[in-house]
Amino acid sequence: MIVQLKRLFMQPLLGCALFFSFTANAEQNNAELLAGKWQIKRVYVNTQQTMRPSIIMNDPTLVGRTLSFTTNHITGEPLLNHGCEQPVLKAQPEITLNKLLASTIGAESSKDLSNNYSLELQGTDKVTPVFVQCGKGMLGPKGEATDNWLVKLGKQTILTNWDDNTLLALQKLPADAPAAPSFNCQKAVTTTEKAICASFDLASWDHSVNDAWQMAVHQIKNTGVDVTAKLAALKSEQQRWLIERNACKDEQRCIKQQMVTRVTDLVESAK
Repeated sequence: MIVQLKRLFMQPLLGCALFFSFTANAEQNNAELLAGKWQIKRVYVNTQQTMRPSIIMNDPTLVGRTLSFTTNHITGEPLLNHGCEQPVLKAQPEITLNKLLASTIGAESSKDLSNNYSLELQGTDKVTPVFVQCGKGMLGPKGEATDNWLVKLGKQTILTNWDDNTLLALQKLPADAPAAPSFNCQKAVTTTEKAICASFDLASWDHSVNDAWQMAVHQIKNTGVDVTAKLAALKSEQQRWLIERNACKDEQRCIKQQMVTRVTDLVESAK
């Protein structure tokens, strides 16, 4: 299933083919380079691991979420509790991507692990990881033989290791990033649709609902069993959910809860 979703959703990572090393050695400078809001754009899964991860390729529960970096705190919806307080970012010696991934997941560095993740880069490419150490809390998990790390891709993209041996690619957002849901806001009719168009967070969750819906549809079609009946049931379920979502009117907390629940349910059905 994960491999099939990979073929369906895999796209070039923001046209970036080369890693950009952190140029500053000072921990404070590293933190300043990351300052701002970053949005998760891709979730990479090791398609060769034997155990099925709880996170799927381009998981809609993660894609679209944001992390905010300051010199004193890293916060965001995907993080546990209060996130990473008093982060210290320590640049490490240059290493090949394969060796970094091997020390993260506990594999042999001779294997082409980059290919296992379907990354656009070669495993032999050199990278300069930055370890993230938190005075309190955490950003992401430690690897088998490494701390949680970040690698900067270009000027606006970073890669980091995440739960279940997955990787996240994040893109830096401009300060005035507009709300851009999956539908045309010029054609928004209901009060709820207009509320979604007015909120970056709600708009990103609307995209996640759409992505999760597409995954569920693909899963039904791929199984080839009772496709017509299952698609009809899924559409009816979606219509019922839209009625419930629209009953929230312009109450943002209600709208978000409806969308988070719907994404979770659709992703579970697509696993």
